[in-house]
Amino acid sequence: MLEIVLGGQVQQDQTIVHNARHVSALSETSEALQRAENNIKIGLSQDLIAMDIRQALYYLGTITGVISTEDLLESIFRDFCIGK
Repeated sequence: MLEIVLGGQVQQDQTIVHNARHVSALSETSEALQRAENNIKIGLSQDLIAMDIRQALYYLGTITGVISTEDLLESIFRDFCIGK
């Protein structure tokens, strides 16, 4: 890793995740958020979008140990959803 960083192969804005479980959880999180974004674009119901967001939060929670879905979902739909 040190050779990669010092050799300039890693840019300053890149993140290095060395734990395989975290890599998997971040990948699953990204996929769930991409589904949520696509579902927002096609106009699916907020209940179905919320399921994708809950899934993303679950995977993040496996890394952080904290899963607080209701407060986060309420904030997202209150502040960011179009048509509200």
